[in-house]
Amino acid sequence: MVSIDFKKEFEDNLGTLAKLLQIPSIYDEKTANNSMPYGLNVYKAFDFMKTLAEEDGFIVKEYNNEALSVSYLKNDENRIDIASHLDVVSVDDSWTCDPFGPTIKDGKIVARGACDMKVALFLTYIALKLLRKNHPDAPNEIRLVFGTDEERTMHDMHTYYSMVNEPKFAFSPDGKFPMAIGEKGALMWTLNGDYDGVIEELNGGIQCNIVAPHCKVVLKDTERVDEIKKYISKNKLDAEVEIINNRTVLEVNGIAVHCSRNWQGINATVKALEIIKDVYRDELADNLFNLFNENFGKGLDGYSGKNFEKCMTVNLGVLKIEKGKVSAQVDARYPSTITSEKLTDNLKKKCIINVSLDYDDPPTLCDRKDPYIRTLLSVYRKITHDYSKPRISGGVSYSKVFKHCVTFGMSRVNGPTMAHQKDEYVEIQECITALEVYYRAMEKLAYLEV
Repeated sequence: MVSIDFKKEFEDNLGTLAKLLQIPSIYDEKTANNSMPYGLNVYKAFDFMKTLAEEDGFIVKEYNNEALSVSYLKNDENRIDIASHLDVVSVDDSWTCDPFGPTIKDGKIVARGACDMKVALFLTYIALKLLRKNHPDAPNEIRLVFGTDEERTMHDMHTYYSMVNEPKFAFSPDGKFPMAIGEKGALMWTLNGDYDGVIEELNGGIQCNIVAPHCKVVLKDTERVDEIKKYISKNKLDAEVEIINNRTVLEVNGIAVHCSRNWQGINATVKALEIIKDVYRDELADNLFNLFNENFGKGLDGYSGKNFEKCMTVNLGVLKIEKGKVSAQVDARYPSTITSEKLTDNLKKKCIINVSLDYDDPPTLCDRKDPYIRTLLSVYRKITHDYSKPRISGGVSYSKVFKHCVTFGMSRVNGPTMAHQKDEYVEIQECITALEVYYRAMEKLAYLEV
C-alpha cells in the first residue's frame, strides 16, 4: 500500500477548493437557457470543474451541459460511478458571514456548499488524481459524475443516466458516514387557489426542501395590532408587528434546517399562520396550519411515530399569497409503509385549495450483503474504527436515480447536520479523514471483481 500524506494533499488543494466555493451556484431561472440550463452561476461551477479536469489531463465528457463525467480509464463494462452535485441552495440574511466568501475559523471551512456538497465532491476529485498516479492501469473504471440540479429536480442526473450504460455500482458522498443504504420516498405537492381574506400579501420560505426561516405578512386589518403583540409575547414567538401605510405588517422568524429533519428547526410560515388563524379566525390560515403544523404527518393521516427511519416528515416549504391568489410547495418524506397515492388522496380531501403531486420518488433500499457495500464499509471501519450500522436516510440524493447506489459520507455519523443551514460548515479534520476514506475505497473498487 502506497503511503500518502492526506493532510498535505488536502492543504495543497485548498486554494482551488476555495475558488469553487466562491461560485454562488444557485439555480437562476432568469439566466437559464439551452447552453446554461440551470442559470449562469450554476454553469460557472460546471465550467470551473470542466476546465480544471481538462487541464489535469482527465477524460472529460459533457451531457447537455447538465452533467459532467471525469475519469482516466475507459472500461464501460466495469465501471463504478461516484456522483456529486455542484448546485447549492439559496441563502438568506441570517448568515453571519459571506456565504460565498469561504473562511477558515476554529478548524472549520464556512461557506454555502461546504457541507452540501462541494467539499465532498472536490475530495473525490483529489482522490481520483491520487488513484491515477498510483494505479494508472486499474482494471475497473472509476468515474466521477458532477451534476448541476440535485437540489431541485435531479433532471441533470436523469439526463446523464439516459445517455450512458448502467454502472456496476455507484455511490454519492452526499450524506453521513458510514452510509445510507436506502432512502425514504420523497414527493412535492403544489397547492394553488383563490383567496379572499384578511391577508393582502404573504411571502414565506425560500425553498421547498428547507424549513422556512422567515415569513412576512401584510394584513388588510389594522385594528388588532395590540392583540397580535400580546399573542407574540404570550407564545414567546420571534416576531414583530407594526402598522405601515395603513396596513398591519407581521414578520416572523424561524430556524432553517433540511426538511427531512424538520423538527430540528422552526417553520416561520407555520407560526405566522398560527397567529392569523387564532387572531382573525381566517379559514385558509386555519386549514393550512392544521395540515402542516405537525412535523410527522398527523395532519395528513400519515403519522407512523417519530423513529427517524420509519417516520414521515412534512414541510410547508414555500407559501405565497398575492392579489387574491395562493401558491405553495410542500415537501414530504415517507417510509415504505405508506404510498404517495394515499397521502395525496388524504391531502386533497382535507385541503381547501387545489393540490397536485408534481414530484415523486419512491423509497429505495440496497442489500447489506452486496460486495460493493461490504467493501465500502470495510474501508471506512478500518480507517475510523467506527462500526455504526448503515441506515435509512430521509434525504434525497442521486441514489434515487442510480438505484444500485448508496450515500457514503462525508459528514461523520454523530456530527451536526449543517446542510441548508446558515453558516454552513465542515470541519477540516473531517475533510482529511474523508479524503483518506474515499481514496482507499476507490482503490479497492478499482480492483474489485464481482
